[in-house]
Amino acid sequence: MALSLGVGGTPVAAQSPPEKACYLTLTQHRTGLPLASILMQQRPVQFSVEFIHSVLGTRVSDLYEMRSDGKQWRAFLIEETFEGQGYGLPYGATAPGERYERVGDGWRLTLNRVIDPLVQLPLPQQEIDLVWPIGRIRIASLSESSVRITLEGCPPD
Repeated sequence: MALSLGVGGTPVAAQSPPEKACYLTLTQHRTGLPLASILMQQRPVQFSVEFIHSVLGTRVSDLYEMRSDGKQWRAFLIEETFEGQGYGLPYGATAPGERYERVGDGWRLTLNRVIDPLVQLPLPQQEIDLVWPIGRIRIASLSESSVRITLEGCPPD
């Protein structure tokens, strides 16, 4: 049975979802086993995946926005913030419309890249958190295997 999360990421008892409610749904990627369902009350639906960079040991935050093409919802990576330079981190804007800028001690890349499917492998040493406006959850607390993040129940834009 999937975990339902309310305000602040607090587990809540299963209840009938409001009509036209939007839920971020986390499932095991390969099996489809439900892991968590998070009510998303704001539009557009945005959330971050925050983690520790495996080589540098610095915090990285990827901001996603869910967008509909009228048939399905897909995740768009719209911003990445991080400190340092290293393997797997951007070193500049590489596509039209992208912006790469210095922010304090770190960097911010603003972009518009579809990530479909959005899957995270929750390696414990990376401390991967799913963060939304009113809560956060450590993805590794839900599964040791790859976790897929989708949006369910939302009417198309």
